[in-house]
Amino acid sequence: MLFDNVRADALRSGELPPGLTTNEERQLQKTLKPLRGLTEEPGCDLRVVSFPLPDIVFAMPEEAVRRLLRSRRLPPERFPGWDRILSLFRSTGRKAGSKRFLLEELGLDAVINEKTFVPELLARCTPRARPGKELERAMAEAMTPATIRR
Repeated sequence: MLFDNVRADALRSGELPPGLTTNEERQLQKTLKPLRGLTEEPGCDLRVVSFPLPDIVFAMPEEAVRRLLRSRRLPPERFPGWDRILSLFRSTGRKAGSKRFLLEELGLDAVINEKTFVPELLARCTPRARPGKELERAMAEAMTPATIRR
C-alpha cells in the first residue's frame, strides 16, 4: 500500500502529535495496528516508507500536466512546475484538498473532477515519462528486498 502525506519516521516511533496527524497517517495507523504482531514472525518484514508530498498527483510528470492543459485548450503556462505549486499549496496551511486546490489553480476544476484527475494525467504520460523524485525514492525503498529473519 502507498499512502501519501505520511511521515514514516514519526509513525515508526509513535511520536505523531494526536491533533496534528494527516488523514492518511490516521488511516495508516489503523491499518498497521493489527499487523504489528506479525512483524515478530520469522520472514516477515513490515516497513513503512515515507512519501512526503500531500498527494500522489504532485509526483506526476510535469509534461503530463502540460499535455492535459493543452488537451483542454488551456495554456500550458498555467502550470509553473511542481515546486511552485507545492509551495503555493503549503502556504495555504491546508492539510487536505490538494487535488481540488490543484484543479482550481490550473483552471481545470470546471472540466475535471478529483476522481478522474490522476487517470487523466496518467493517460498523458509517455513511456519515457518519469515521476517525481519523491515517488521514485519511496518506490525504490519499498521495493528493496526484505531482510529474511530466521
